[in-house]
Amino acid sequence: MKRTGENKELLNVKIKDSTGVIPVSLWGKHAQRHSSLKVGDCISLEKGEKALFQSQPTINTWEDSTVITVSTMINTEDLTK
Repeated sequence: MKRTGENKELLNVKIKDSTGVIPVSLWGKHAQRHSSLKVGDCISLEKGEKALFQSQPTINTWEDSTVITVSTMINTEDLTK
């Protein structure tokens, strides 16, 4: 469900950088375009909206967000550090 109340496809992923891990909800066109994301894929995310879901920080994407798969299969050993 999106802000407008419309039914939209949803894809929940987690992203990690040097500061930690955070859940990201990809809505609508972003969920459809990135449904094949795998552990180790690197994405670029612009205009995400920070939010709290069940008292945990999260990021939501909307129609004006930009989500791009930058590269696939970075060194997954880096993800466990």
